[in-house]
Amino acid sequence: MLLQEFINKNTDYTSQFRNLNLNYKKYGELGYLIVTYKYGFDYDYEKYPFIRECKGAIIRLSDNKIICPSIFKAENTYNLSNYNDDINTDDMILQPLIDGTMINMF
Repeated sequence: MLLQEFINKNTDYTSQFRNLNLNYKKYGELGYLIVTYKYGFDYDYEKYPFIRECKGAIIRLSDNKIICPSIFKAENTYNLSNYNDDINTDDMILQPLIDGTMINMF
């Protein structure tokens, strides 16, 4: 995960979040931090690709580990043969994408 790598390399990652115009909120009583990006803001994803993972990621403050990653957008895939050969697709079932609200539960 790129976000975890960024956190590991930057002990002042919350200051870096602020400098990059990311939103975050600390829940001190729980020991968690939630980081989100601003919708409609023009981020430099090529320079800072980890920002794509800042869509509600939850970080445990005691050890700075991501305990609940962001939900990634689903892709329309119509053919399971497009997947890597290392993945056994024999037991997979292709189902239609159902639009709805995705939530993180941890």
